[in-house]
Amino acid sequence: MAELGVIEGFFGRDWGWPARAGLMPWLAGQGFSFYLYAPKSDRALRMEWRRPWDAPVRAELHALRDAARAAGIAFGVGVSPYELDPDDFAAERVLLDAKLDAIAALEPDLLGLLFDDAPGGVPDLAARHLAIAEAVLARGVAPRTIVCPGYYSDDPILTEVFGAPPPRYLEDLAAGLPEEVDLFWTGPKVISERYPADHLAEVTRRIGRRPVLWDNALSNDGRARAPFLPLGPGALGPDLPAQVAGVAVNPMNQPHLARIALSRAAAAWHGRLDPGFAEAGVLAPLIAEIAEAMTRTGYDALGDAGRAALRARVEPHAALPMAAEILDWLDGGYVFDPACLT
Repeated sequence: MAELGVIEGFFGRDWGWPARAGLMPWLAGQGFSFYLYAPKSDRALRMEWRRPWDAPVRAELHALRDAARAAGIAFGVGVSPYELDPDDFAAERVLLDAKLDAIAALEPDLLGLLFDDAPGGVPDLAARHLAIAEAVLARGVAPRTIVCPGYYSDDPILTEVFGAPPPRYLEDLAAGLPEEVDLFWTGPKVISERYPADHLAEVTRRIGRRPVLWDNALSNDGRARAPFLPLGPGALGPDLPAQVAGVAVNPMNQPHLARIALSRAAAAWHGRLDPGFAEAGVLAPLIAEIAEAMTRTGYDALGDAGRAALRARVEPHAALPMAAEILDWLDGGYVFDPACLT
């Protein structure tokens, strides 16, 4: 059966430790089965992967793993060996093994090997990524590994930003990986509004296995989407489980509001009725009334007057986590910062 999970894999402000730990039993109740820790803000997993985690971060990760395990949620970590040169493994292998051993100490159920959003375009890119993957898989960090290709969609935006992929990059990468290793794919676009059956069938043919969808439909970490609070339901549907190996939903930066969108995505995946804004509890009527402003008008178009009016409506409920996140958003706490990309 294809599994539904969550990947905290976005740029910008991450969820923070208390929100993550509190989310685990809730995810289980909604029908999610795994969580992958891979926030771009954890530089020790990405831009600075060569340095070890600080002791407090290690402690928090162990606690998060325990919370996931207690809830019956499979726990994983995603690492991006950014700018690792496989031609210089003599120096880099020691550092790579040290990071993998630190992840293995968490006894994860999943390992994400993530080549996403890094410079590409070199002719031997697939061979480079396969060399790294071979070294990582040899370490036996987790029972299951999911690889995110450097080009994880055929969306032209990836070529514009990172250069053209080598011919047959995806096919060559997939062919060189063991068949039990999964591959992430974001669909026709980096942020896909739907996943056509013929598209998924073609991707399955190209990679020799069903893809694991990295679903960005509910994310808001980029320049174009940061002004909005996407509340779902997203792009999933009950037909998808038969076409993919799984789905990892990459949600919005606001952890409590994300529950609204995630509950709606889970309902769509499992073929249940759309719960709408029910996850907001006592705030559901208010959020239903102001949803248009958050999801379609957005921070910028609201302007000072619109934001002030919205603040006046939400402020009486400031003690509630979802209301606090809306107020933080209205105060510019989630305005896109290009520095988050680096």
